[in-house]
Amino acid sequence: MNIQTCEYNEDNGSINVILENGQIVSLLCNEIEAQLNTNIVTSSRLEWLKENDLISYADMILSGEMQTYLDQYLSGYREEKKTIRKQLEQVYDKNTADEITNEFMMYRDRT
Repeated sequence: MNIQTCEYNEDNGSINVILENGQIVSLLCNEIEAQLNTNIVTSSRLEWLKENDLISYADMILSGEMQTYLDQYLSGYREEKKTIRKQLEQVYDKNTADEITNEFMMYRDRT
């Protein structure tokens, strides 16, 4: 499906998608996301996508690829966190390294 445009409606948590063939599809984000296997990291990523890359969000929902994307994102997130923590543990004690890593990871997608 080729998306021409889409718009997020914060009032009801839906995305109105207009496809290139003129068809209009309404995605109920809360209902769709309730069917996905998510945690705080992947839920945060879903919010980021809705705010910053709505067409990709809609495309992955319509194509059925969202769960695969979230699983891959979480795997990469965990690897990155592990790498950063190891580097910080060379300089700081484990607890301090954990705290710094967690703080860094909290803000990593904000660009």
